Amino acid sequence: MRKHLNHLFLALASCLGGQFLFSAIVAQAAPAPIGAWDCVVSGNQQGVAHLFFNADGTIGGRVILTFSGKSTGVFTNNGITLTNIFGGARLEGRWSYASPTATNRIVGFINGISGLAGTTTAVTNGISFSGTAKGSRLTLATSGYSGQMTFRGIPLQETNRLTGTSYGTGLKQGAPGPFTEVFDLAPATDLESVTTSFRTTMDCWSTNITVDTDFHSVTNFDSIINITNYSTHIIVTQQDCFVTNTVATTLFNQFPANYYAVVGGGPAYEYTGRMLVSRQNYAAFYQARGENDRFITVYAGPFNPSTGRGTLLGTDGVVRNIKYNIYHGPVPSGPATSGSVSGTISGSTISRP
Repeated sequence: MRKHLNHLFLALASCLGGQFLFSAIVAQAAPAPIGAWDCVVSGNQQGVAHLFFNADGTIGGRVILTFSGKSTGVFTNNGITLTNIFGGARLEGRWSYASPTATNRIVGFINGISGLAGTTTAVTNGISFSGTAKGSRLTLATSGYSGQMTFRGIPLQETNRLTGTSYGTGLKQGAPGPFTEVFDLAPATDLESVTTSFRTTMDCWSTNITVDTDFHSVTNFDSIINITNYSTHIIVTQQDCFVTNTVATTLFNQFPANYYAVVGGGPAYEYTGRMLVSRQNYAAFYQARGENDRFITVYAGPFNPSTGRGTLLGTDGVVRNIKYNIYHGPVPSGPATSGSVSGTISGSTISRP
């Protein structure tokens, strides 16, 4: 079974653009792993994660994942059924040092909170991890029902801005030819207004009234009496009706570096999405369209932030190993943070990828 996820982080709209508003601290001011980390994910799923390790033992962040290879989506390992998951999620979890004397080794868990594609149902997928955090390097080995993955991280720093128009060319196995998409990138803001529509089923009734007329004559001796009878039929039919409620929520994107909102389209379709870029020359690209992000496609692969070009691989849930090449126009110059920095962290994050 595959799970198509549309992270609770994907409802774009009027909140795009703007400036980053965050304070920065030198990463060495706090012992590892405390700080913001830029991670490339490999293993059963591939993608990019931004992890925020907080001093109070909590973890926040965002992730975009896809999968490739020959797997059908369901496989077993020692009798345990594992599920390929693709999409994105906001992250929450807990961490601890492995022992008081081994402060470079850490353990914990991370939960990915997202919406099941095509529905308003929230789902949580969790993984456990153990690993090391030494200076500017973070390595986590994870396991869970989605299989085994490795997170390799460096301090999260902003690259050059990739705002503006890009295009992508893709090729699906068995397709008669490649397809082309054009999309715009805009930096995700620290405060984001997200509008979510919930469609609720309710009972309702329709009433159909009919009147039958019976006209006849009766002869009483030499007189003819006309008689008219009326019969009224009332039919009440129960139906399923729907009520749509719209809820606006303001969310906080903790340290929104290298995190982009996407609006684009291809032949006969349009989509919105998200893109996470890693300074480790890697990127993950999420696309969604349809009611409640019913149809999603996710790519991940090598990507050069300096040129805005990359060669990604992904799936739409039906076809695997879709090749997708990204090309950016002239890259606008933007501030690149020097040195190791991380966002100011306090408590659990509610950031959205």
